[in-house]
Amino acid sequence: MRNRTLLKLLAAGMFIAFAFAGLWLLFLGFEIGDVYPPFSSHRSELDGTQVLYEALERLPEVSVGRHYGPANRIERAVETTVLVAGLSALDWYLGDEKEMTRLLRLADDGARLVVCLDSAAPLVSLLEATSRERKQKKEEKPKQPAGEKIFDVVLRAEEKQAAETVSDASTGRTVVRPAQLILQDEQDPLPARLPASGSVSLDPKGKAWKTVYARQGRPAVIRRTQGTGEVVLLADSYLITNRAMWEARYPQFLTWLVGARRRVLFYERHLGVAEDPGVASLLRKYQLHGVLAALVIVMLLFVWRNSVPLLPAPRSAADTRPLEIRDRGSSLTALVARTLAPSELLDVCLGEWKKSEKPGAQLVDQAERLAHERRDVVEAYRQIVAIVRKGVRS
Repeated sequence: MRNRTLLKLLAAGMFIAFAFAGLWLLFLGFEIGDVYPPFSSHRSELDGTQVLYEALERLPEVSVGRHYGPANRIERAVETTVLVAGLSALDWYLGDEKEMTRLLRLADDGARLVVCLDSAAPLVSLLEATSRERKQKKEEKPKQPAGEKIFDVVLRAEEKQAAETVSDASTGRTVVRPAQLILQDEQDPLPARLPASGSVSLDPKGKAWKTVYARQGRPAVIRRTQGTGEVVLLADSYLITNRAMWEARYPQFLTWLVGARRRVLFYERHLGVAEDPGVASLLRKYQLHGVLAALVIVMLLFVWRNSVPLLPAPRSAADTRPLEIRDRGSSLTALVARTLAPSELLDVCLGEWKKSEKPGAQLVDQAERLAHERRDVVEAYRQIVAIVRKGVRS
């Protein structure tokens, strides 16, 4: 029996330890941020944007936040910069046109919309090849990509990452290095060169687009006026990632990218970090913590009531003890013993005697005096009975 109890305690302890370790690892993952997708402002890995978010958060004149819902729920668009980081080629080709239209309407209302693509060149090439194959077979009319339809920009995939050949003045040798982004629009105080990453370029079709940076003559950063706001499109999200903040940060470019807005929103719905309001969200929103605590207490009371009954347990079939059968007098005696205290017994008896027999006042006074003077209940009862009998005979 003792060994079985020890085994149960050991199993319970191991279960609690494993549960605690699992919860600790879960919360640790959320604290570090590696459970969030790339380009998320919650992610602290090199491919996240948490460093930029926290840097903007330290500026006293800038309000920083995250948005997980649809774009039409964003308020105060006039003073807001909406940053869409890591928009994949799959979202560009097959994304939600209605949501992209909502984002563009924010720029119409005065917001600065910054869209940074995730330059996954193999995926772009695959989607382009699929579109060309459908067009050649004439099986169905090729659908125009959602991003191309909304922004009037075509993504072009390079065969390999672009590189440029330069001569080293100190050694006189020719050096091949990754191509850099060259400033094209000198109206803004921006760095003349920026590091380039990825192998996707932009091909704007509309005349309203202006090239800010280009890589080997191909636009990589473009912008245009949209309504009362502005749209900025980057071919790659590298310059806003944690890796760029560590390897080569350019504050002038980041300041220009955010613009002169007092509010910056990191839009993360396209990354899968969406807000799905449920019961817990409503409880937090309307501060119903007390109601929840009351429900928990009621539930615990209900469980306690059903697990510990107030009535005595019924006799089991294994209990073979004989039942005690009592007559009327013994049952009455047991009932009186349960309900009356010994100190109250004489007073109750005298009260019932006076109601039923209606004795004389002198006899009642003698009986009451004996009941209060005698501490021994049995002796006082006997003397009262003797006085009553004597009074009855006389």
